[in-house]
Amino acid sequence: MAKHYSTKDFFRSTPNALLARYFKARRVMLDFDFAAIKETKIDALFEAWLALPDAQRASMDTELREVSEMSCDKGTKAIIDEAEFHLSEDGAHAIARDLLEQWTCSPERVAGALARLLGIRRSAGDSTALRWDVGVLKGTKGSAHVVLGIERELRLTIAGHSLPVVDALELDDQGLIVERRALLRCVDNPVAAAGNKESAEQRRERLVARVQEEKAKGTRGFLKKVAAEERITDGRLKQIIYKKEPQPVGIWSGLASTSKKTKTRY
Repeated sequence: MAKHYSTKDFFRSTPNALLARYFKARRVMLDFDFAAIKETKIDALFEAWLALPDAQRASMDTELREVSEMSCDKGTKAIIDEAEFHLSEDGAHAIARDLLEQWTCSPERVAGALARLLGIRRSAGDSTALRWDVGVLKGTKGSAHVVLGIERELRLTIAGHSLPVVDALELDDQGLIVERRALLRCVDNPVAAAGNKESAEQRRERLVARVQEEKAKGTRGFLKKVAAEERITDGRLKQIIYKKEPQPVGIWSGLASTSKKTKTRY
């Protein structure tokens, strides 16, 4: 099945720096200020695109569509095959496929690796262009979403703090690890009005969805499993997910408490 493509979606999902390089190489829109637009906010760019002659747009759109179709696992393998072919020509040094493949990656895979290193579950369906939700990290004072984003580099945003991914990683004798304590300090000391700090209602919705997921799988003791993941007791989990909305209090509420209750047998 062919991958869905539209020029606007392509602009929105491609870093501005790469778009600027492409148009500069084509000697097109040289006076457009890519630094003045935010990532994914491409309305001004799209208007400038539509102002180009039809023939020029058609030619470049064909190239952009090909790039879009290559931005997947199959496309990566095709690029590796092409690289192998050129590197194995006369006068070039052959490079083993596994050495080429080990350096191919994507932000989605980076987010998955970070989640595994942190021991947290990926947040399903919360990733968008240039933004990948790694999962929810629980501290001693609260919880916050760990978000992987692309600016001029890969960065992690957590509880209003932002830091380069490389600053959160460390290489020891056992391999690559995440500086978990540094991220937990961010969770427990959120920046004021941090947008990715998890509210009580967001936490409840996340846990309800998680419980439903395990229940649908037929997991025995699904409540215990989710409680263990959240590092809380079964009873606390039930309090959160089965929380009842408070009843409205009015001028007649006092009368209701003194009236006799009638029991109905079924």
